Amino acid sequence: MSDGLANQLWQVAQASFTFGSPWTIEQFEEDLQNKSSSWLLKRNESNEVVAFLQYRVVLDEAEIYHIAVSSAYQSQGLGKDMLYELIETLTETNVEKIFLEVRESNEQARRFYQKHAFVEIGVRKNYYHHPIDNGLMLMKELK
Repeated sequence: MSDGLANQLWQVAQASFTFGSPWTIEQFEEDLQNKSSSWLLKRNESNEVVAFLQYRVVLDEAEIYHIAVSSAYQSQGLGKDMLYELIETLTETNVEKIFLEVRESNEQARRFYQKHAFVEIGVRKNYYHHPIDNGLMLMKELK
């Protein structure tokens, strides 16, 4: 994956998250080189990334780090499509659980995950900054 991709990912994250991208372009560049990270990308007709899902698998568990959909492409089912694609891929492997974390104040994301059978398993007090917010740990069982 190219350096230009890191910039596209950052732009999508910047437009997607209420408080801007949680990662810098440099962090995206580093993670694209990380062999343990996997990415699902959705592109528009101009081949630009408009949505992505980043995750890692360790043994029988997966963790979603980001699901981001550029604001111009939200409410079109791209997040749902990527989540279903991930679940299908992981179900074919030995992965039994998917974990993720979400801002407590992010009601839209919380409803999305709840709709897809993620359950709250813990709280990380004051985990997020700019602004300070709790992180809710969520889990979905696959098997």
